[in-house]
Amino acid sequence: MTRKKPDNMTFEQGVIVEPDAVAAYGLQQRGMKMGDTVLITGAGPIGLLTLQVALASGASQVFITDISESRLAKAKEIGATKTFDAREKDIPKKIKEMTENGVDVFIDAAGVQSSFDTGIQSLRNGGIAVLVALFSKNVSHDALDQALR
Repeated sequence: MTRKKPDNMTFEQGVIVEPDAVAAYGLQQRGMKMGDTVLITGAGPIGLLTLQVALASGASQVFITDISESRLAKAKEIGATKTFDAREKDIPKKIKEMTENGVDVFIDAAGVQSSFDTGIQSLRNGGIAVLVALFSKNVSHDALDQALR
């Protein structure tokens, strides 16, 4: 569906509408509640916008991963509880220690096998995974592990 940009909206404001809508829709569809804990894998434009939406929606803790130091610095500046270099070992273990059971919501904004694995392994039992990234390759998944949790 194509819409005309309102005359009072700048071009710069207009170009952010779609990525911002992706970020907001991902959390809205999940029904994120105040106090939820969130992990976002990927601190690119969608990940950083999702961070802002999660914080504005009342998330108690928001963790974010990426391989870019500058993106992680921006995430910290925006208000991320903790940032992780995505190449670190044991991120799910560290997150589970910080949250007691794991995060309530995992949002994949990176779209690679390692980001997916980190997120799924960081979820609490009964947690929700939201995939907003476009995956360019197939992802393998251990459905039995998830079902047992």
